[in-house]
Amino acid sequence: MAPTRQRRPATVRRPAPVPTRPVRRVAPTPTTPPASLVPLVPIEVGELTVRAAFVGILLVAAFLRLIGLDDRPLQRDEVELALQSLSLMRGEGADLLGHPWLVSGNALLILMLGASDGVVRLLPAVAGTLAVGVVWLFRGILGNVGMLVAAALLAISPTFLFYSRTSGSAMLASATILAAAGLLIRLHATRQEKWAYALAVVVGLFITSGPLAWAFVAALVLAALLATSLPREGAAPWRLGIVGASLHSSASQDQAMPGWLPLVGKHGGLFLLPAPESLRRAGLLGAAVAGLVATAALTNLRGIQDGVVDSLALWWSSLTQPGENSLGFYLLHLLSYDMPTLIGIAGAVVAIRRRAGVPTFLALWAMAAFLLATASAGRPAEHATTFVLPLLLLAGWLTEQLVPGLRSRETLRHLGLGSLAVLIISSFTRAVLGNLSLADPDLPGIFILAAALALFILIAGAVWTIGTSQTLRLAALIGLALSTLVAIHATANLNFGRGQDLAVELFVRQTTSPDIRTLAGDVFQVGQVLVLNRKDKDSEILVEESLRNPLAWYLRDVKSVQFVGRIGASPAVAVMGGEAKAPRGAYAGQRYTLTTTRKFEPGDWKTWWRWWTLREPAGAGQAVRATVFVKAQR
Repeated sequence: MAPTRQRRPATVRRPAPVPTRPVRRVAPTPTTPPASLVPLVPIEVGELTVRAAFVGILLVAAFLRLIGLDDRPLQRDEVELALQSLSLMRGEGADLLGHPWLVSGNALLILMLGASDGVVRLLPAVAGTLAVGVVWLFRGILGNVGMLVAAALLAISPTFLFYSRTSGSAMLASATILAAAGLLIRLHATRQEKWAYALAVVVGLFITSGPLAWAFVAALVLAALLATSLPREGAAPWRLGIVGASLHSSASQDQAMPGWLPLVGKHGGLFLLPAPESLRRAGLLGAAVAGLVATAALTNLRGIQDGVVDSLALWWSSLTQPGENSLGFYLLHLLSYDMPTLIGIAGAVVAIRRRAGVPTFLALWAMAAFLLATASAGRPAEHATTFVLPLLLLAGWLTEQLVPGLRSRETLRHLGLGSLAVLIISSFTRAVLGNLSLADPDLPGIFILAAALALFILIAGAVWTIGTSQTLRLAALIGLALSTLVAIHATANLNFGRGQDLAVELFVRQTTSPDIRTLAGDVFQVGQVLVLNRKDKDSEILVEESLRNPLAWYLRDVKSVQFVGRIGASPAVAVMGGEAKAPRGAYAGQRYTLTTTRKFEPGDWKTWWRWWTLREPAGAGQAVRATVFVKAQR
């Protein structure tokens, strides 16, 4: 059989592709949204920008605290402390009066720079400037914007600026407790022993700062007790930590860290402490610092009793002994001076609701300090620093929470329009109230209702347009700006604008008249003339003992001055108080005003308003005068 022949499959020829033109694709025309809806690119604040802004704030704080420190004469409390520093410097022995750090430090400054009003105020001024710088340690908690806002508010705070320009221990205690809190945060974050030693030094200084330190301690202890009693949310415990840091790691992880001892709180709060050996070394360092400061470098061994124990007794007496301030004194203080603390109160509410760690602890600190100060019988004015300090930090923290919401042009437009509207309404209200507070106002009171109605319409319109949440956000930012302007106004009046007259303020009962410097200069010149005329036997200058404070400080360079209970002889110069008659003999007299005392009595709303806006005296003043009698020379 013949083999079958296989056929090849026919090759199918495919037609060559016809060349075609490439299809030109037309891109669709983009639809451009309105400019108001285009989101803004978040601006990343560089490290250099943050540092430069913070340095600028620090320089402003230093300028406000150091300029013209000796413009005002020393007040009575300042004179008492300055005289003790002068005695300590001269080796005459001194009673530290419960303020060892201030008295010892001023003695050293007087030794180096000489005695003057500005020198004895230098230490609180430096401490007030450093307090602003210490806010940098809270950067990780407050954020960049929050840290800068808190530092700025602290720099211009009327309360802290006043005590920074006053020779007292209020600013020393405030600066060191703020530094201690910041170092505690840094210690918890880095676990480095160097921060424990730095913290020990600061705590040693804090203990010797004065009676106000114990007020801070009482407030912090009460705040810690409140913090450990807060219930936790969910499975994860709310961690206060010893620094109030909000930790999210498990307790087992924290306990596994070598060299740290965990202390568990009531509701799972975890407190971390360094190992016993580190604690012992840091404790010894802090005790050594406190001992050296209290005893003025071992030159005044009574300092432990006078400086530390007596300061505790002074603080306790301020709690138990009745004072002149009313129950609402501190609330009036906040509304009159540090109005940005109202934003801090809002921040405290938000922090407690969110269980925000350190901000929550700051809120509890402010609450405890305010309650303790108000419940005390004395209600000292400087105790306002114990709750103003955490509230200003909370104002910065809340600002940091609000700023991220400003990311569109629409929001910024609403903020600008709202700020302009509120500024117009507030300016109109101020003008109307100023007119109505006059003896013969020429505007009807209906204008006040018109301003209130305009504000209500503005708020209602904002809620209807952008919602309640966004309205509250913008209202808080606008309120922060306006309250800052009010604080600047109060700062100018309290620290610079009113010159020497401080007796119109809430927490200044008595002010020293600039006449006292004129008196001291005249007495010094008379003493020089007597010495030049070789009238040594007649150069005795007698001053009544009741005038020792403040004359002893301003007559410190007149060697022939003696303070006596009664002037019965015929000295060359006699300084007598009140309406006293001249000693026997031929005398010529010149009268001077030493101090002015005024009790704040706001009375009706018109008086209060004119005091709040113009700082007009709201009570009758009583002046203490002295007469210098100079004996005729033959």
